[in-house]
Amino acid sequence: GPATCFLSHAWNCAYDDLIDCVQQYEQRHPGTFFWFDVFCVNQHRARAFKYTDWCSSLGDSIRACGTVVLCLTPWDNPLVLKRAWCLFEMFTSINDPGVVVEISVPAAQISAFQLCVRANFETIRDALVRADVQNAEASVPDDRERIFEEIESQPAGFDTVNTIVKDHLRNWFLNQCAALAATERDAQLQLCVGNALRQFYQNDRALKILQDCLLQLESDTRDCAECSDPAKSSQCHHRLLQGDAHHALGRLLDNDGHHYEAIGQFQASLAIKAILADHCDIKLSRAQVVSGSRQLLPSSWTAS
Repeated sequence: GPATCFLSHAWNCAYDDLIDCVQQYEQRHPGTFFWFDVFCVNQHRARAFKYTDWCSSLGDSIRACGTVVLCLTPWDNPLVLKRAWCLFEMFTSINDPGVVVEISVPAAQISAFQLCVRANFETIRDALVRADVQNAEASVPDDRERIFEEIESQPAGFDTVNTIVKDHLRNWFLNQCAALAATERDAQLQLCVGNALRQFYQNDRALKILQDCLLQLESDTRDCAECSDPAKSSQCHHRLLQGDAHHALGRLLDNDGHHYEAIGQFQASLAIKAILADHCDIKLSRAQVVSGSRQLLPSSWTAS
């Protein structure tokens, strides 16, 4: 049957990863026919094709399929972001309102991806926004030059293409994080995701996740007054998360102009951390909490 999904990938990615992404999509959409250049293009004659022929063929194929699956591997340093033709395919797809672009990470890498979201989401965020078309490479140098000429003909040139690609990757990343936070119901994960969404001004989504985080933390809060016992150190960590969540919610409310509500969240954060400084074996002194209070509040609220 006619292809309904265009597979976008770097030629130097692992073949197993590519097939895994195909299988994932097939499981969600049974009966899909894929446009896979390895089989759809005679690779023995590919070098004889002109650049204009490639552009026309790829553009027509993408539009005819209507869906593009982008194989993002390895997840922390995607090869597709380094290849000029891949970025050209991404730009062509994202810029066409009739084309849906889906990003797929190989199943074997998903657990590592999720672990990094919990521990340090900035690593993934930075990897995905590292895309720069001007640094991309192509097997045929002339192709790279022609692709660059095509990009430079766009309004604002490389900046436009980079912005379009990065925005799409960032939205995908934030959607993955939000879905993970909703599924796992892990307070530390929810705090990380809430902060990520807040940093990218998706305040409504961040508010919901941070509120869920606090509800979960408050549901099993324990008295931390006697937490000097190392066996109870988990309680200290629990309360520290609670303080951080109040702080994050306060910053979100302040950004939205809800200053009085924000003050209440900052005060709750300071109260928790002051107790921790007095009773818990953590690297936080009461003096640090008090001196840090000015940093928690906007400068316009503090005395000059």
